[in-house]
Amino acid sequence: MRTNGPTLWRTVCGAQRRSFSVWKKYIGLSTLVGAVLFMLRKGSLEQQESKLHESNYEKVAIVFYGSPRSLQWTISSIIQQIIGPLQRHDIDFELFLHSYIHLEGYSNKRSNENVTSLNNSEWKLLKPSHYKLEYLSEVQKKYEFLFERLKAYGDSWKDDFESLHRYILGSHSLKQATKLVIDSIFNSNVNYGGMLIIRPDLRYLDEIDVDLLRFAIHKKAVVFPSWGWDTSVGGGGFNDRFSYGDTSAMILLGNRLDVFLMYCEETKRSFHSEPFLYWLFILEGYKKVLPSFSQHMNHVQVLCTEQRAVRVRVNAVEAKEDFSPVQKFCQRSGVGLFPTKWFSNS
Repeated sequence: MRTNGPTLWRTVCGAQRRSFSVWKKYIGLSTLVGAVLFMLRKGSLEQQESKLHESNYEKVAIVFYGSPRSLQWTISSIIQQIIGPLQRHDIDFELFLHSYIHLEGYSNKRSNENVTSLNNSEWKLLKPSHYKLEYLSEVQKKYEFLFERLKAYGDSWKDDFESLHRYILGSHSLKQATKLVIDSIFNSNVNYGGMLIIRPDLRYLDEIDVDLLRFAIHKKAVVFPSWGWDTSVGGGGFNDRFSYGDTSAMILLGNRLDVFLMYCEETKRSFHSEPFLYWLFILEGYKKVLPSFSQHMNHVQVLCTEQRAVRVRVNAVEAKEDFSPVQKFCQRSGVGLFPTKWFSNS
């Protein structure tokens, strides 16, 4: 069944008695997500873009993903630097989470982490209203084929493909958490103005810039940190330690896993997260995530923030971070300073 966004959305709205699962079976998940994105991009009949800054309309989805390993040391910063500022600015929110159940230990050669077991209940500290858990070992099996296909293009991280494997698993977790947001939109008839993708293993040093969040929602943009870009890998790209912005753009980011192989096939490069994100948004690779929606979506603006965060390892050790903004890269890619602390690609 092929149909465009407006037609499909009118069809969905005209049959509210159908359950989400029935619609998913009838038209396919990717087409259904396209309908959601069209609704978010264009606005429903009752909610126009002018309502973005009304306090009763401002509601965002906060998405957490990945393995539980250091939340006990980062939860206070998440509450203080992310959740607290949203509450003070009267921005309503819901928490969504996907995490893994580890029946095995956890080790990471690149970050010198090695423990015999993880606390599989640590995610409960976030008290998400929507969550999904999966056994890590079962998910790993699902991606063996994709992992082998991507390995054929080379090892960008030069760690025997360990980081590539982890990025695939992390992106699966992000995709599942994003699906929870989509489910909520359909099942609860909630229209989230914005969406935040937050790694729970980061200790956030600064408050989220609420003005920038609102601006990104208004401009249908996505925000990445201005620091931590490795320009030596594939020409550089964007650091996705955390991100936020317009819900439709963020849902596309949440489904990035779907085009990993396409990126390698088109660029003839080994996969690396930062240049991949440059391809996804600046070179408009996102239009291949959900092709049925691309005709309705204008160029996604990319903004950057100086908000800082440090990675916290399973043993409570904090990674050394370089918070210097990559202004040279911004200028080289056409990204200029936008007012004092923001960078933009337009």
